[in-house]
Amino acid sequence: MLHYFIGRADLRVTGPSRRALLMGVAALAFTGPLARRAGAQTAAAPVTPGAQNTRLRAATAQRIELAGPTPVALFQNLLPGPVLRVKRGMPLAVTVDNGLETPLSLNWQGVRVPNAQDGVPGLTGTAIAKGESRDISFSPPDAGTFLYRAFEPGLAHRALAGSLIVEETDTPEFAGDYVAMIQSWAPDPTMKVPLLTVNGAVSPTIEAPAGAPPSSRPGGVWTSPWMWGPLTPSWWRPKLQTCRSNWC
Repeated sequence: MLHYFIGRADLRVTGPSRRALLMGVAALAFTGPLARRAGAQTAAAPVTPGAQNTRLRAATAQRIELAGPTPVALFQNLLPGPVLRVKRGMPLAVTVDNGLETPLSLNWQGVRVPNAQDGVPGLTGTAIAKGESRDISFSPPDAGTFLYRAFEPGLAHRALAGSLIVEETDTPEFAGDYVAMIQSWAPDPTMKVPLLTVNGAVSPTIEAPAGAPPSSRPGGVWTSPWMWGPLTPSWWRPKLQTCRSNWC
């Protein structure tokens, strides 16, 4: 059984104490057995503010240690793709460049976006052809931790995905804000137990200030008994709100 998980932890600034430090260490293990399998957590891919135009170039890459001889597909040659961050209600502008050999559609999992921006080819628009680019712009109405990924299952299973953080307009200050993406791999098809990575690393680490216990935000998980590699992600919605996106 394979897993693709995204989670988030905010490290709140508090006075340092031994008890707070121990609580912080315990809370950082919010991914439980999965985190222990993959090692300690690490900071996610570079964060890109959403208010300015962000460029996401999709292209193939080799990660033999994770995927074997099968090429993966990455945004900006990063595993996972860049973390996009924007305030609730503020514009997010993204230009997607398709450097792949196949058409590409960018889907925003769980985000209430205009129908034309939903990234479902044949239903809400057309896919981005090989060698072409497309501008995508919308203002997320809900705060939360979401995923953007290729709509095409074959590309999503090859790791073409990243996280979108939509902050509240009055987000408090934190000592740190960390996103953790857990993916499962099988570089050798005979493997009975998949290899797990956190933000693309097998043995990642994360540095957190003492006395800053994190409040974790669980992410979505999608499991499959028949497919190796990073899987199409599910998503998390704040306060278990009813899904009102075009493709749930």
